Amino acid sequence: MEWLEDKMKNEESVLMYIKSKDKTPLCFHFPYGNNFLSAYRLRELITEILDLSDEFPSYNVDNEIETDCGRWRSVLDIWRHVIYYKPDINIFEVMRELFSIGDEYLVGHYCRDILKRVFKLRKNTNHCSLFIQDRDEFGLCFSAWETIGMEE
Repeated sequence: MEWLEDKMKNEESVLMYIKSKDKTPLCFHFPYGNNFLSAYRLRELITEILDLSDEFPSYNVDNEIETDCGRWRSVLDIWRHVIYYKPDINIFEVMRELFSIGDEYLVGHYCRDILKRVFKLRKNTNHCSLFIQDRDEFGLCFSAWETIGMEE
């Protein structure tokens, strides 16, 4: 049962961290509109968000650029994009999906400048491994994301 206690602590760490963060949706502004992304399954939506992030900045609800194009994106950034299209998705679902996508399509690292684990598509850069022992902004190793928020 120790693993269950650890899992609950991990989930609480994430919830405490995001409690004071902006959780409003983010979107992209591009000529062909945003609506087509709503039909994507979560996995495809996440990879499309990361792909679009290389070319388009992320805009907040005040229509201001929050993160410029070409920048790495944190799980909070990715989740905020996801909820623009799928408002019922929680951050744990995004975390588990990022873990599931893993090294096959993603690269990531803990950015010491912004103190967050950040991601890009592997096709857009060829360095950094996700499965390192660095702790992220939640105090977790990436391996803890595999089952976070799952029902027992």
